[in-house]
Amino acid sequence: MRILAWFFAVVSVSSYANDWSWQDLAQEIDAPSYSNHFKDYDIRARYDLMMIVDYQNSHDEEKSTREDDYRQALLRFAEKGINILDLIEEQKLIDEDHSDWNMKVNNDLIGKQGRLPGFIVPLEFDNLTVTEFILVPTAGACIHTPPPPANQMVVVSFPQGVKFRGLYTPVWVEGTLAQQTNSSNIELSDGATDVTTAYTMEAQSVEVYE
Repeated sequence: MRILAWFFAVVSVSSYANDWSWQDLAQEIDAPSYSNHFKDYDIRARYDLMMIVDYQNSHDEEKSTREDDYRQALLRFAEKGINILDLIEEQKLIDEDHSDWNMKVNNDLIGKQGRLPGFIVPLEFDNLTVTEFILVPTAGACIHTPPPPANQMVVVSFPQGVKFRGLYTPVWVEGTLAQQTNSSNIELSDGATDVTTAYTMEAQSVEVYE
């Protein structure tokens, strides 16, 4: 069974009949063994990780302006005894091995109404009112870390909008789940990243997690 280091991996106590956990979306029982080399990294290390990956993926003409930051990030990992370049390559192989599983959805939930806990990564918003977002299982997911698997993210449409209280405020989202592969561009303070998601949801309510 895949080991997921998600904050909301299991909803153990609830008064709501159709509460879902993130394992429900991933059909955990069929999932292969998985390891995430970066799941315990702190914010500084996550930032350095994204810096390194962005540098690797940048065009040659862009690398000259990022080279100093890139080398400093490598040095900080080396000082901790971490060969980050080897770990990145290992993680790429792990992710490739699990690419098919990452896109699998739980067909039993498609078209059903339920409630899922998670954190908001905004896609569309006006000031602090968010009308479309990606619901993710961990605080700050997609921000300075590789994104979760596609079947561990949900693109949520909520036209009436919800006040954005930050990436680290947990919420409950209630709505009807659908299967739809999406590629979304997330704007970050230091650039942008593309993520692929396997689910969408038309939300009926978005509330702070209590």
